[in-house]
Amino acid sequence: MAFGWIRLFDHLVPDSFNVDTASGVYFLGWKDPDHKFSDKDIIAHYKGFQRK
Repeated sequence: MAFGWIRLFDHLVPDSFNVDTASGVYFLGWKDPDHKFSDKDIIAHYKGFQRK
């Protein structure tokens, strides 16, 4: 409760930055050993930090 007031600053953060923030992201699944991603593939699919 002592830091609940910090949420008031949320409206100061541009919407384009909201993609990069995560609060409790979980993935339940399995890894397909035949499907491999390179580092460049992961970077190409990244949609965060959109500059306008």
